Parts: sequence; C-alpha cells; structure tokens
Amino acid sequence: MTNLTDRITTPTPFRATLILIIACSCDRYNGEIVTWLPDEMMREIDRDRLKVALTAIGSLEPQFELLIPDTLGAPYDLYLSSPLAVAPPPNCFLAVGDRRDGAVHIFDFKGRYSNAIYGGLPDTSVTTGYRDFVVLESGALLFAHAQLPRLTYLTRSGVVSRRIDLPLRVSALAASDDLIYGVAGDERYRDALVVGVDSAGAIRSRLGNLIPYSNSDFTLGLNRGELNVSRDTLWFARFVDGRVVGLPYDGTAARVMELPLFFEMTRIFATEPSADGGRRPLGVTPHLVAFAIDPEGNFWFAQRIEGSRIPGRSGSPFRSVLSTISPDGRYHAYHLGGPVYDVAAAEDLLFATVLDTVVTGRRRLFAFTNPHITQSGVTACRDGG
Repeated sequence: MTNLTDRITTPTPFRATLILIIACSCDRYNGEIVTWLPDEMMREIDRDRLKVALTAIGSLEPQFELLIPDTLGAPYDLYLSSPLAVAPPPNCFLAVGDRRDGAVHIFDFKGRYSNAIYGGLPDTSVTTGYRDFVVLESGALLFAHAQLPRLTYLTRSGVVSRRIDLPLRVSALAASDDLIYGVAGDERYRDALVVGVDSAGAIRSRLGNLIPYSNSDFTLGLNRGELNVSRDTLWFARFVDGRVVGLPYDGTAARVMELPLFFEMTRIFATEPSADGGRRPLGVTPHLVAFAIDPEGNFWFAQRIEGSRIPGRSGSPFRSVLSTISPDGRYHAYHLGGPVYDVAAAEDLLFATVLDTVVTGRRRLFAFTNPHITQSGVTACRDGG
C-alpha cells in the first residue's frame, strides 16, 4: 500500500519554452520517418516518478460475468465490451458499448440483460462512430461523435431525441446539473483542457490547461483521458502520464494527483503524414487506460504495468491491472485474471472489461465486489430488483 496524500499538488504548468520547439527531431523507426517528442518533455511526463513493485499487486475474484442470453437470438457477441457507463439510482443500469456489435447493451446491476440500443437496425452510426458516451441523470444516453463536433441524445430504448452541434470536437464526456463537459479534441483548439457547453452547444466554461506542443498531433495525443464528476469537482485522468487533475466547477485552482507508476515510457513519436495528409496514431504507451469514481469517492483505474513492445501500434500486447486511490491517499492494485481495458463503479460493485486469455482479442465483462466500499445500505438498485 502506498499513501499519496503528500503528492497532491497545485499543478505546475509545463515549461512555456517547450511550446516553441519547432525543429524536427526526425529519425527512422520500424521503417517509418518519425518525429520524436523532445527529451525535455519526456522528463516532464513520467520520469523520476514514484514506482510500484509488481510484488505489491493483489488480486480480486469476480462475482459474476455479464453475458447476452443465448435465447435472445440477436447477432451480438459482446466481443469488445467497452466503453462502460453507469446510470445511478433511480435508473439503475449499466450501459456497455460494443462497436463490433454496432450496439450499446443495457444490463441491471445484477447482471441481467435488458435490451440493446440501435443493435440490428439500419442506422448504427451513433453507436459505432463515437468517442465517448455517458448516462445522464434522466437516464438518457449522450454520445460524442468521433469525427464531427456533435452530441447526440438517445433514450434508453434507442430513440434519437436531439442533436447538438458544438464549436469543437470533444473526446471524453461528463455531465453536471446544468452543463455537459468535454475534453477538447480538436487540433485547432488550445484555450482549455475541458469545455462546458449548455443545451444549445455554446461554451459556458473553460477549465484546465492542455499539455502544449507546436505539433497538433502531439497536443491531441498527450491530452487524451477520461472525465468523472465527484461532488463539486470535475476530475480528468490523463492517460499518457498517470496524473489526475481536479478542476472545480467554480474555476478555482486545480489540483493534481500523481499516481505511482510501474514503468517509464519509451520516447513518444509521431509518424510522418500519409499521402492523404493524415497521421497515424502517436507512438505512445500510456500509463492509464480507463478511469472511474465509486460512490465513496475512491478513484479506480485500468493501469498498465509494462510498456508495449511497439508503442502506438494497434494490437500491440500489454499488461494492466485495476488500481485505486482512496480519498485519504491510499493506493492499491489488483490483478483481475487478464489485462484490464475498462472499469465502472456502481453501488458496492466494480464492473471491469478484461481481456480473454483463451479467445484472441475478445474482452469479457465481469462484476467484482468493491473491497474499498465501507458504508452499508449501498445496494438500493439490486435490493429493489
């Protein structure tokens, strides 16, 4: 167990001089011309951080697996089982995205299957071409389009209720009572890390700072992560460096929590533009893969424990565990039987997407008892069903 209470700080901005780096540090890597992220920025990202020993990792056993019933007769196999989004009381359901199925699957907190959204219908664009989705307090689902600056609202039964056009694309979502928050996902936008938009799509709030760089591909790649809400603060887990940034709604000073890491990344690179002017993904092995907050304020992460052999390449194998930080700064990590791809928290349960160790590429969805929930009476949804 590691205690991190002394590592929660007011963020120090990345050195402004780094924004001015223009010269190309070019080289060949795996037969491609690449541009390397400067060593100065690598030191800022994950060098000299507190390290966790692999021997300190515990393990959790699943309570049950979430499966699509064989009797459903639908062409689904729940092969990818990610992303995950929780609808707390009174709605009480888990939404499970699966782009291979072209659907979002709905389960209750006992693991019982309810229905699929858009699965099998002619138009699956909303449930395949998205960056992220969240469940709103009303029970509606909100999707951020992957290619367009647009939000789409769907009912639990799969009806599109409205669409909102935004000034910029967003790559991760969270919702409060009056605003929708999204991580800036547009290479032209550098004003803030997170924007809050109203019901008309107008920007009403700007929170946090991007890791800056003159190359837009680096800027987008270094600022990917997930958002979650806890009380009056929006929390952003930045995948590349394992830092969690707390952004109060009122715009007061942000806080940064540094997770202990299992490894230091190899240098980050960007490949040269392809013939059509596009770029391949950055060569980067992020420390985090997913982020959730449980009802008692414990932070949960899918955290990598080793780097990929070929950073940034699709299918490159990795190992990851489920890790957590409690409100008082205690850190724990757990093996779940395979690499962890996603996590969600509801009542006294943790839902985690884990790579199948038998069927290549398949991810299975399990429910685990949350070992860090201390309050009784947090099973209203399951008790009521």
